[in-house]
Amino acid sequence: MATSMNQRTVQQLYDELSVALSDGDTDAALEQLDVICRVHSDHGGAWELRGLLQAQSGRPNLAVRYFERARELVSLEVWSSRIMAMQYLAIGREKTAVGLLYTLGVSAPLATAMTRLISHDLLTLGHPELSASVIRSALQRNRREPLLWHELSAIESRLGESPAVCLQSVENAILLAPEVAEFRVTAATLLIQMDLPSEAYEVVCQVVSGQSIELDCECCLWRLVCIFDCFDDHDRMAVCYQRLRGIQR
Repeated sequence: MATSMNQRTVQQLYDELSVALSDGDTDAALEQLDVICRVHSDHGGAWELRGLLQAQSGRPNLAVRYFERARELVSLEVWSSRIMAMQYLAIGREKTAVGLLYTLGVSAPLATAMTRLISHDLLTLGHPELSASVIRSALQRNRREPLLWHELSAIESRLGESPAVCLQSVENAILLAPEVAEFRVTAATLLIQMDLPSEAYEVVCQVVSGQSIELDCECCLWRLVCIFDCFDDHDRMAVCYQRLRGIQR
């Protein structure tokens, strides 16, 4: 009977937590989690949620404390681990944050979007070599993801690799997704750096007609304008200008 009563009490606590979360009442949710974690200190998910809510509330020290406790009990969700790394950054523990991001990026299969996000985090923190390792690790598991090849090309450029080396990576992206205009703009930029403007023009002409272009990146569109201007391709220039006007409205 005592066990049944305890179970009902726990259920009630979680029901009240659910209501607070549904209402968007972070303070009430944290109060419920405090009770749950005191009564059932082995509930790793509750500690993890406390970490997430404290991070959301701008309290990185508490967030780190709760995440670390959660990690002793369960494996954190990937998103929680990244948030934990951001909290380490917020309290000045950059080395720990970088280590956590890198380990997260190379130790387990991740969705492409998360892989790119972690890679970008490391790049922003000034570690392009670690960023490249994360992308290469993901490519070892899935070599048919064009976004990863394109990402690798950009990181290789940051690492000081030659345009020819960077071009090899972006060409893999184009081979897998020939219709993506952004990949071709990157390739064209590299070809121009290699003093091959005609090849650059041919690469982008394949995805830009005289009537339309599927591209939302202003920077890429301006690069295309410059390329088409050099070859007096006024029809394609006009299409790019029209697209820019649509984006800027």
